[in-house]
Amino acid sequence: MKKLLILSLIFIILPNNSFSQDKIREELAEIKKDITVLKEEQKTINKGIDDLDESIHREIGNLRKVMVVGFWILFIGLVVLIGFVITDRRNALAIERLNQSQKAIEKTLKLYAMKEPKFAEEMQVAGLL
Repeated sequence: MKKLLILSLIFIILPNNSFSQDKIREELAEIKKDITVLKEEQKTINKGIDDLDESIHREIGNLRKVMVVGFWILFIGLVVLIGFVITDRRNALAIERLNQSQKAIEKTLKLYAMKEPKFAEEMQVAGLL
């Protein structure tokens, strides 16, 4: 009886075991296909990321070039502005010196006109006295 029970269990388990092995093999094959598909998708995503990374680096390079050009434009503008201020200041000082020289000359001429009446008449005609 024991033998019969053991034999019947073996016959029941063996067919089920082979069926379950086929099912496991099918599932493993399906999993392998899914893994292959995922690997291909991962390669595609990695390529997209690499392209995006390259594009970002190119844009950063372009931005650096624009910033360098902008810096040089500002630097040149600053140099021109400083040059203009220096030139304007020199001109203002030159005009001040001319005004001082003119006042000194007028004072000298007026003093000379006090000593020389004929010269005083000439200055009045010219409108300087």
